[in-house]
Amino acid sequence: MRNWIVVVGIICLLALACNKKKGNTEAYPEAVRGSFMEGCMEEAVKTMSQDQSSQMCGCQLDAIEKKVKLGTFVKWSLAIEKTGEYPEEFMEVVLPLTFKCMKKMEIIPAGSGDGQPAITPESIATAKSEGRYPATVRDSFMEGCVEEGNKTFSSSQSRQLCSCQLGALEDTVSMEKFLSWSLSIEKTGEVPQAFNDVVVPITMKCMSKLGLQQ
Repeated sequence: MRNWIVVVGIICLLALACNKKKGNTEAYPEAVRGSFMEGCMEEAVKTMSQDQSSQMCGCQLDAIEKKVKLGTFVKWSLAIEKTGEYPEEFMEVVLPLTFKCMKKMEIIPAGSGDGQPAITPESIATAKSEGRYPATVRDSFMEGCVEEGNKTFSSSQSRQLCSCQLGALEDTVSMEKFLSWSLSIEKTGEVPQAFNDVVVPITMKCMSKLGLQQ
């Protein structure tokens, strides 16, 4: 489905060219730092000024460099280049670091100024404890899903189907993996095979449960 998840501004900031893991004491080579900054800036300028983008990406790079060893950073980078997907462990490390950088720079996550709840560390923690995705992520999924569903089913049927799909995804897929797929879809315009492998069976079960025929 097209734009199943309208990725919020903060997620756009995570579309980095390179990546990494924990407890590092040595600086990355300049070529690696330059590659990261180039890819990060390319995405960041879509949601903020050139100056803010430079500060944000520099903050992210410094934080990642302190936490993630070069070998892991390169491994994640190669995996992203090869598959177009963001490893779940990458999301688990980079997402909190990005929040810290946004807080440091006093950047407000997308959603907080347009009537939508912002994605914050607190909202993520609450959602996880409830076994759900944050409200903004859920709403974005439903919006995109219903829009596509309406092409085949009635509005009521589409909403029921999408709600069923979302509930099953929350029971099956971690938030980090869900956002990783979202990033991949936004970046490449293609749906990862791993995403289809999970969603297609869920969709079929939901359609059968709701008595829907395509």
